[in-house]
Amino acid sequence: MALAFAGSALAQDDMGTANLIVHTGNGQSIEYSFALEPRVTFEGNDLVLTDIDETRVVYPMSEGVSFTFNNINTAVNDIKATPSMSVRLVGGIVTVSGLEPETAVMVYDLAGRRVASATADLSGAATVNTQGWNPGAYVFAAKGQSFKIIK
Repeated sequence: MALAFAGSALAQDDMGTANLIVHTGNGQSIEYSFALEPRVTFEGNDLVLTDIDETRVVYPMSEGVSFTFNNINTAVNDIKATPSMSVRLVGGIVTVSGLEPETAVMVYDLAGRRVASATADLSGAATVNTQGWNPGAYVFAAKGQSFKIIK
């Protein structure tokens, strides 16, 4: 049943229809056309594709599965790859990694007031000490990306 779904979705649409490409841990790539109306969700650690007939294909992310898209039409032009930003909070210290060196990290409270800032070091990491801050939500912003922490 899963093979029928996968096989029907393999052909790439020449008309520019968006496609999801699943890259399995064993090096295989399987392409799904959004013209066939798949629904892509995550259940636990699994990538789940469901077609219009409710046929499901499950890919365990723990087996090295990744995915990409092609033929995505957007108004965004000239996208440049940037390192992935990661965030870690340990003992009141927030570490933001994956930045370009010298990138500014700004921290704002919900009223929009800047409450702290930091600059990424040569390894692309910046740290902010949140110990002693009042309970509440804070927004961290760096190079067009942002995330929220709640103390």
